[in-house]
Amino acid sequence: MFNPQKKDFDAIEAWGLKQNPLKAIEDFSPQKLEQRWQNPHQQAAHAEYLKKREDYIQKKNFDHYYKTAEKPIDRHRWEYLKERKAWYILPLEWERFAEKEVKRVLDLGCGDGDVTQRIADYIADTWKKQGYKGHKLEITGYDLNPSRIKNAQEHCRSPHADISFTFDVCDAIGKGIPHPDRYFDYSATTGVLEILEDGPAERYMAELCRVTGKGVYVEDLADEYPGGYPRDNFEKLFNKQGFMLARHHWIMTEPFTLEGSLDPMKLWPNLKDQVMLAVRK
Repeated sequence: MFNPQKKDFDAIEAWGLKQNPLKAIEDFSPQKLEQRWQNPHQQAAHAEYLKKREDYIQKKNFDHYYKTAEKPIDRHRWEYLKERKAWYILPLEWERFAEKEVKRVLDLGCGDGDVTQRIADYIADTWKKQGYKGHKLEITGYDLNPSRIKNAQEHCRSPHADISFTFDVCDAIGKGIPHPDRYFDYSATTGVLEILEDGPAERYMAELCRVTGKGVYVEDLADEYPGGYPRDNFEKLFNKQGFMLARHHWIMTEPFTLEGSLDPMKLWPNLKDQVMLAVRK
């Protein structure tokens, strides 16, 4: 169990995301993607991560696990992960979420709600910078796991009087999302499609797009590991649902270095990832 200290938070702050929240895009290049394997720490971290994933796959019934696992998290670790994950779950085109006509945003597969919180914070900050007083806006977080929904309910705090949170358990693939077509203006899903085989992934995408009127934000792992399904065909998947990619970027999950890791807690190897926004045609 990791236990971040103030120096660890300071190290994340030194990445400069407050000044440039899209820094991961600038930091990425195909050359760096290959050069990461020259880093001895990356090699060791990759081997350890690979073994953990292999062991995990052998021991877990994934459908049962994601629905029933108890995953409590304290506020301190929740805050650290919120800041740490901001490098690769970056706010690409999130200013759209703050537009005056936007009334509802969905975070599907919200987990512990750290991304949901960041979406709310980004909207409130954008309103403040614009000198706009705001309007009623509901952010809904759905996840398969009741334990993680409980975490989100406990830790998420509205940054603005007009922004509200709703969290609940939802099985988007098995039972569908309990809302009519285009109910939400925008939707986000992070770290979900990467663990779904093609059939479930297409059903998940279809349901997510069905309830979304304007656009969908996706973050998804692009490295291949046991239990993962990296994809490079999102344009085709979105086109099938009546959406088109407005922006897409390859990134890595932490700042590039040839020595050690700039993640003070060294939680994962430096992984290839992708972020995108698709809009309705």
